[in-house]
Amino acid sequence: MKKLDIKKQPNRRHALAGLAAVSSLPWFAHGQAPAIVKAPAKIVLKCATIVAESFPYVDGLRRWKQLVEERTAGTVELQIFHSAQLGDERTTNEGILGGFVHAGVGAGAWAGYVPAYNVVELPFLIRDLKQMYTLADGELGQRIAFQAEAKGFKVLAYYSAGDQHFQTTKRPIRSLADIKGQKIRVIENRALVDGFKALGAVPAPLPRMTFYRFHL
Repeated sequence: MKKLDIKKQPNRRHALAGLAAVSSLPWFAHGQAPAIVKAPAKIVLKCATIVAESFPYVDGLRRWKQLVEERTAGTVELQIFHSAQLGDERTTNEGILGGFVHAGVGAGAWAGYVPAYNVVELPFLIRDLKQMYTLADGELGQRIAFQAEAKGFKVLAYYSAGDQHFQTTKRPIRSLADIKGQKIRVIENRALVDGFKALGAVPAPLPRMTFYRFHL
């Protein structure tokens, strides 16, 4: 049997290899007989998000539901709860850690568990969607996922709400100079609030649920 070097920083491949090494040991190596566990006839997974049913997040979840249920021949059912039916983002995250919710989409409150995630919340840091996907699929996304796993989460994928735009009633914003003095509604996130303050704007933070309802 290969020796598993636990001094090295584990990644997902190492973790799976370690699990395989442990599970392949005969039961007597652990000093006790294996317990007999009866698998449930059907597994039901709850997935929550605070956004409205018309939001693209829900479209993605519906596609995920379709694929999961097709590929498990209906033995796994994915239930989707939108519009904060299971509570706000913080409640959803607590539910995931407690096992009452099995998956969630949203990162505003998640950054409270994984502060490094706030780097992608900073305004004007990411050039376009292509760069965003490059960062999410690259080393940055892996490092954030690794920190999330240390807190009890498992990152399955990164979502995008698309490009964000300014909506004004008094004057258009075409440059950074136009932002100065403007009162701007932002998601209740420290990185966004501090970022717009640094640009000279007057950020007005709103809870994420209120923010989405206002803009939908």
